[in-house]
Amino acid sequence: MGQTLSKLITKVVRGDNSPFSLWLASQVVVLLSRTRTAADTVFVMTDLRETAEILYDVLSKTTPFHAYIIDLLDKLCAPYETGEPITVNHFKSICQCRNTQLPIDKTGSVYLLISLKFPSTVQGAYIGSTKQLPKCLSQHNSGWGSRQTSSPLLRPWALLAYVAGFDTDYKKMHAFENEWISKKENVLSHQNAILTVKGTVTLAKDLL
Repeated sequence: MGQTLSKLITKVVRGDNSPFSLWLASQVVVLLSRTRTAADTVFVMTDLRETAEILYDVLSKTTPFHAYIIDLLDKLCAPYETGEPITVNHFKSICQCRNTQLPIDKTGSVYLLISLKFPSTVQGAYIGSTKQLPKCLSQHNSGWGSRQTSSPLLRPWALLAYVAGFDTDYKKMHAFENEWISKKENVLSHQNAILTVKGTVTLAKDLL
């Protein structure tokens, strides 16, 4: 890192349990910039296509701060001849939640989904638990996640909040899920009670 090498021999793999796995696009940029020409970087591989796909997939990932960084770079790299001062909007959010990388481990998560078509209704919110959050979200949006979320009228579903860190203690994970659902139903059982989506998130925070 920080050196220019005459030759570099390395490899890339999928998964989190290897020193050759990558998770940020910037890591690929650093890796490919260690030699003066691309021909001087050699990847040890059994499948050329698999290596190319791994690099492409990592380069395609964005961070929650991607849009903000691009905005700053555009301002900093603007032609100097304009003479216009660089201004930064401190009220603009520097983080885009939609680009947040979801946990890919199998330690367990309890999550809250909202229907983008009916986000403010009781039917438009769903609490569940899973070992694999990205896969589970995809299943809900394909109609295979749960009977409550399978209706095409409610799709697509968006992930609003999740609680992780159960360390494969799935009994504790399911207990938290049931408690969160119970708290939600208790609020709704009161006459004329209104529970907003934000209120449902607050219930999880209180449980934590």
